[in-house]
Amino acid sequence: MVENRNTKFGKSLGLSLAVAVALGAMSAKAAQKDHVLVIDEGVDLQHFELKNRAFLNTDEFYGNKNYDDDQNGLVDDVSGWNLLSNDNAFFPDHVRKTFTDNEEVVTKLLGLYDRIESGDREAIEYVYGNPDLASAMGWVLSKSHGTHVAGIIVKYGNQNAVVASANVFTSSVAETAPDNSTAPTTLAQPALTSGFENYSKGLEALANRMATVTADDASSANQGSVFDDTAGITQYVKESAASDKVEKALMSKYLKTTGARVVNLSLGFAKITWKLRLDGFWADYLKKNNLPATKRMNTTQRANYSKLLSVFDNSKKNWNSLFRANKSTLFVIAAGNDGDMDVPSAGNNYVNKVIPANCSQSNPNVITVAATTPEGVIADFSNYNGTLVNIGAWGVAVPSLAPNNGKVKMSGTSMASPYVAGVASAMFSANARLTAHQAKTILMKTAKAKASLQGKVSSNGMVDPTAAVRAARNLSSGVTLNDAVISGLKSGDTLRLPGFGFRPGFTRTLDTTLVGQVHKTGKLVKRFLR
Repeated sequence: MVENRNTKFGKSLGLSLAVAVALGAMSAKAAQKDHVLVIDEGVDLQHFELKNRAFLNTDEFYGNKNYDDDQNGLVDDVSGWNLLSNDNAFFPDHVRKTFTDNEEVVTKLLGLYDRIESGDREAIEYVYGNPDLASAMGWVLSKSHGTHVAGIIVKYGNQNAVVASANVFTSSVAETAPDNSTAPTTLAQPALTSGFENYSKGLEALANRMATVTADDASSANQGSVFDDTAGITQYVKESAASDKVEKALMSKYLKTTGARVVNLSLGFAKITWKLRLDGFWADYLKKNNLPATKRMNTTQRANYSKLLSVFDNSKKNWNSLFRANKSTLFVIAAGNDGDMDVPSAGNNYVNKVIPANCSQSNPNVITVAATTPEGVIADFSNYNGTLVNIGAWGVAVPSLAPNNGKVKMSGTSMASPYVAGVASAMFSANARLTAHQAKTILMKTAKAKASLQGKVSSNGMVDPTAAVRAARNLSSGVTLNDAVISGLKSGDTLRLPGFGFRPGFTRTLDTTLVGQVHKTGKLVKRFLR
């Protein structure tokens, strides 16, 4: 799902995601080593900052229209793929048209949101007082997520980074564009989404059906609970698992087409969020039927509740299968944005069971990223865990791109993950023989130790781009991985990378940042980005 901190994630954990970053116009078969695939909301690869960095499948570009020239099962997959509609409309035309036709309004909304991210109370209160404006802003931000992520990768990657886009959240045909004469508002149809939101919509349909059912026996004429529909739930779980498996197979197929060594996943699915959703259906059922809130489920209802929880576990299996089938690729994943939920330990990924973020422990080619301020203070919203989350990166008010040549600041682990993905692409460019496991190890061992990250991430620090790229470059057949890391951390030659504003020669020392000194985001910001 997808971090804007929208749990894309729900909405960072549940929005549709579009996918891939690569630099240069090369054949997919050339398999350039620093391609980055962005799986997210569709990426606007026509943005002037991205169009020269877009992945180009030359077999399809120079081939025949409406024909699978490279015989990969995907027709005209020139620069991206829509995993929902299974076509090449990775950035839906109606979304582009809305941004273009409302250019002035969109620009003002993005500017207003920049003020919100900067803590401008006047801007926050103004938007709070205008619900239609807030709705329009939320729409614009949600459709900017993938482009924003791609922009961060390009900025913090290197001159060879290329972007490919894969949409996993919004179908190109699932929405109706708003009236072009006004600012974009709530769409006439809900978006068809992947992950948490997709599962929720299917469950909602089951609940609505059961709510219209009454028993023949007048003495028990209550509305039915979704947990009473054994046949419907069994079918729902079966279809969800099959759909999820197909989605991961398509991801793997398109990944192989791009030849990407790095994949960014600013999305996720939290088990605690899914459980709260199920509990909410039960609470609604009790309320509608004037039943006591303390009433427990019967044996059948409990069994069906457990079946619905299994949706999460099935999805985790499919993610693990994807990672294991693509061991040469480094998957960089957002940790989640549940750190400030009003639920005990919601930000702790051991408690929250976030996927695919929690797959890092069992997959050496997966690295999970927490969000920090530029100085390395962990953000109040960021998920964490000293074992399951690996490294921190800047994810607070990060400036990047929006569709139709726009720009905006956003916060979330969705923004921290592509920062690390950009650094990883530079590492593979510096050393084409680098393995995904070596890249993960270097990123963690060269991390700059930070007090507020102690015990929050397994490396205890935030990414150090200069040290990581230097270590990757120095790793050769005659140098051990440990020696390469040591050389990367040493002061010495100045390694200048475009986009990096860091001084050379960092040393691995613990800074004096106070633990608990966190970024405080306004409630309005959370409303838009979660």
